[in-house]
Amino acid sequence: MYGNGSPLDSASILFVSSNKRQDADAICDYEDIDEETNVLFNEFEHDYDETTRMPELEEFVIDIVKYTGGFIIRKIKNKSNLCGICDSFLTEKDDVNESLLLKLKTKGKLINISSDVHKICLASEYIIRFYSDELLKMKNVKMHLTIKTLNEISTVNTIFNTCEMKQHILNQDPFNNHRRQLIQFIIEPYITLRLNHIAKMHSLSMAGKNVRHKCTKIILFKNQ
Repeated sequence: MYGNGSPLDSASILFVSSNKRQDADAICDYEDIDEETNVLFNEFEHDYDETTRMPELEEFVIDIVKYTGGFIIRKIKNKSNLCGICDSFLTEKDDVNESLLLKLKTKGKLINISSDVHKICLASEYIIRFYSDELLKMKNVKMHLTIKTLNEISTVNTIFNTCEMKQHILNQDPFNNHRRQLIQFIIEPYITLRLNHIAKMHSLSMAGKNVRHKCTKIILFKNQ
């Protein structure tokens, strides 16, 4: 007997436990996020506010984002033991739309990121620029920007959405499968890199130009 009813067939009943478990669908071997991070994700997970108009990016900014994306992918490949299928979605052998900037910067070791990775990096850049006036005032800024970018990408159903990926995630957790984890793996280091640069530029603007290395004779007058 189960409560006020009795089982009518041989179907097994699923009992939900509150004990923590290791995620069987993890894209790579890494420790679970801490409780504070989990709370933040729950807070913003369904915060689908309307981003009325995303700022347009200049052509050279798009090229810089692509170049930066190559650095991000190299970092991911070096530090994360990704599954083979997910790893294959990060890069492309030939870049038919290679820009002049990438041609000048490559020394034979430049990573050609896939078009989907480029779209994710561009979405991250869009979100950062959209909230540029609030970055220095915002609490949990990295987590906030990450969630906003995930929400923005969720409206694009073409990213990492090939038949191979669909088959790969078929039996995985629909809310935390390899596709979602892979997107988040790209967003987080990109946002971290950009926030570090923004913080550095802000610090330089507040401190003023350092003339110690160029004008050693007058540093006493500049209090440096």
